[in-house]
Amino acid sequence: AFQIREGRHMGLIPALFSSSTQILRTVRLECIELLVFSLFTWLHMLSHYADVSRISALKGVKWAFDKVYSAVLMVHILVLLLHVMINMTWCILAAILDPNNFLPAGTAVVVAVMVVVTTKRELSAAAKVVR
Repeated sequence: AFQIREGRHMGLIPALFSSSTQILRTVRLECIELLVFSLFTWLHMLSHYADVSRISALKGVKWAFDKVYSAVLMVHILVLLLHVMINMTWCILAAILDPNNFLPAGTAVVVAVMVVVTTKRELSAAAKVVR
């Protein structure tokens, strides 16, 4: 099981809010952001399935919460894409610096990017033909 040692045994949640140097600050921020996003998603689903918008007194609250949730969702998507891009960059850099160990990871990143670019190009050409 996952445990972080700081004096006594700690779990993941207490470790996120401690001043321990065992967790990088970026990882700590990503985990806290994920917890906040999970809470907002849970509240959003609860308000949706409880059909809060049909209660006239809560329509404004639902509208405001939807706006806040959309902002939190955009931040979550941005953090996710940033995390993926940083990892892809590190894979390519590691493949350049030590190809004996990291060439498969660097090659996988290059192939994945090329597949996305090629598929987009082909689908755009097919969409022009259909129009």
